[in-house]
Amino acid sequence: GVDYFALSFVRSGADCTEAKKLIESAGSRAPLIAKIEKAEAIDHLDEIIAAADGVMVARGDLGVETGV
Repeated sequence: GVDYFALSFVRSGADCTEAKKLIESAGSRAPLIAKIEKAEAIDHLDEIIAAADGVMVARGDLGVETGV
C-alpha cells in the first residue's frame, strides 16, 4: 500500500481538497502531504495547512520560484 501522497506545486487549499477526494475515490486512506514550492502557496499557507495532513517545504524549488 501507499504510506503517503505528496502533492507538488500546491497553490491553495482547494488543490489539497481535490487531491484528497481523488485519493479517497481510489479507496485509499493515505495522508496527503502538500509540497510548498511556489510563492502562491506561501500566500495561502493557512488554508493549505488546514486542508492537508502535513506540509513539506521544498527549499530548492521555492528558492527558484521566489528568487531567494
